[in-house]
Amino acid sequence: MRVMRRKPTALGLGLAIAVLAGGALAQEVSARPGQLLTRPDWKRRPRPEDLKRVYPPRAKAERVSGRVLLTCDVTLEGRLAHCQTAQETPEGYGFGEAAINLATVIRMTPMKIDGKPSEGGMVTLPIVFNPDL
Repeated sequence: MRVMRRKPTALGLGLAIAVLAGGALAQEVSARPGQLLTRPDWKRRPRPEDLKRVYPPRAKAERVSGRVLLTCDVTLEGRLAHCQTAQETPEGYGFGEAAINLATVIRMTPMKIDGKPSEGGMVTLPIVFNPDL
């Protein structure tokens, strides 16, 4: 079995809401099932109200920012599934769970094999939470 190393791209999270709302979301994606996808075609990115809805209450009350690196499978329908928190900073505020909840609103065009939509690609998303946005 060949092990693929993933090198996440950076996304400044003060910038995250603006980027998620209108620009290119920083990530990587794979060409074959089980591999990391690159340059996905996003159908729906999180909106500022989505981020506000999942922001951990304690972190919001204490005005704490957070960053999560999320890894997910991409379904045939373009939904993110089996998401896991690869990194979470700071720990103990619930940013990992918030990022997993946020993933439910994200949609992308599934990868294609021989021109047909296919399941099995993976995506790595850096998500930044900023209480000022």
